[in-house]
Amino acid sequence: MTHMTSRLYRSILCAAASLALCAGLAGAQEVRLSSTDGFSDFTGELVSFDGSKYVLRTSMGTLTFPADAVVCKGDGCPEVNEISSRFRIVGAPGMLRFGIPDLLDSYSLTVDTDIARIESDSGEVAFELLTFDGEKIVDVALQEAEPDSAFAALAAGEAALAITPRRIAEEEARALTGGGRAAVENLGLETIAGADALVVLAGAEVPIGAISLDDIARIYSGRITNWSELGGPDLGISAFTREGGSEVLTMLDRLVMRPRGMRIGAQVITVDNNEGVRDAVEQFGSAIGIASFTGREAAMALPVRDVCGTAVAPDTLSLKSGDYPLTVPVYVYTSPDGVPLHARGLLDFAASDLGQQLLSDVGYVNNLPSVDDGITLPDGPYADLVAGAARLTSRFVVEPGQPLSAVDRARLGRLADFVRTGQAEGQEIILAGLADGTGAPEAARSVLSELFRANPDVEEQLTVAFRAVGAPDPVLAACPAAGPARGNKVEVWIRPLDAG
Repeated sequence: MTHMTSRLYRSILCAAASLALCAGLAGAQEVRLSSTDGFSDFTGELVSFDGSKYVLRTSMGTLTFPADAVVCKGDGCPEVNEISSRFRIVGAPGMLRFGIPDLLDSYSLTVDTDIARIESDSGEVAFELLTFDGEKIVDVALQEAEPDSAFAALAAGEAALAITPRRIAEEEARALTGGGRAAVENLGLETIAGADALVVLAGAEVPIGAISLDDIARIYSGRITNWSELGGPDLGISAFTREGGSEVLTMLDRLVMRPRGMRIGAQVITVDNNEGVRDAVEQFGSAIGIASFTGREAAMALPVRDVCGTAVAPDTLSLKSGDYPLTVPVYVYTSPDGVPLHARGLLDFAASDLGQQLLSDVGYVNNLPSVDDGITLPDGPYADLVAGAARLTSRFVVEPGQPLSAVDRARLGRLADFVRTGQAEGQEIILAGLADGTGAPEAARSVLSELFRANPDVEEQLTVAFRAVGAPDPVLAACPAAGPARGNKVEVWIRPLDAG
């Protein structure tokens, strides 16, 4: 039995147990509902159809079928344009142009459907999932939008998914749920699909090896126009970035300019793709450009100095851990009023290992834990506790008396999968709470307890050991600004069992 058929039978059995009738059709008529994979047919009287599910009276009893899982055949079927088996995804242009199409293509294989790409005269792109006989099951429309517009569309019921390079604001969350960001988290409406980043490209004549956020802001505001103002030679600075409406320009403004009370100046030259930024920087030796990590220009990027002055290069590990200062999470939001069947299926597929790998293939950084064995800690209690270990990119923030955030719970699930898939075989996993005061060991223990509570099979692994420890954070001791705004940071390390 295929995945689609199994899912259909589960839906039928659940529906047979309890049925909520929809708005009735005028006169019950006999129709045939065929599963989209063609393996199952059910014939009976169509009792009702509400746009999302069919209610069919059959010899097996009265059954309910998700509209996205079946194709209705017969004179009694509603018109195709009555069926709400369509949904819209709004938001980040990069994800809608590159990430979502690849995810949809592979997702269609998991639900035994064909896929077709449609482009309207106005340029709007949509995809159709089709039966193998060519009958349409669902339309997926893609609409590029800046975050403000994406959240408005979601709140208005005009979109099923909103993909944005920033977290939802309190007022936007209230418009969506009536309860603010806490309600968005509690309802499970926020996920992180992966990560992107802003990268700073420098021409061959640029005389610096790293750049601070303050200096980026001063260059892009027009307050600095010559490299001599940063200790370099007398060379004018040409500044390039992406066009208005792009994630790059949005995040440059939000992460760099606005926190410093500055605006992007009129002297900045914008181009419509990452390659254009790169080409401009290569052509003008004293130029600087800001592009997206997903554009694969990171190889020529400058390291960026964090709040402590440490130069951090943009790469997969620094983005996964959040160490790189210009990391941009890819947020996905859903409506509290429910998510269409295939929209939910697409989200679940994007979170799977295969979906995460596909996002990596198009240039995004996935959420799967990775081992970073290049970390060197200063001598002290923390270094002693994790001696001989390599750091995982998994990281958590624990606020006293508060549950883990939805995002951190998802990270915890991926850590559990890391153990289940044998990647921690023969290893000790150390959860290390870090603080500039008290509460570090308790923070680590709380994360470990939640790991075992949500994944009891992980605790039973015989070839993996777990330890929760706490220590003063050596980075915080030197630079208090490096800590989270609230709570304690918990890092994860891994080392061979015989090395502990």
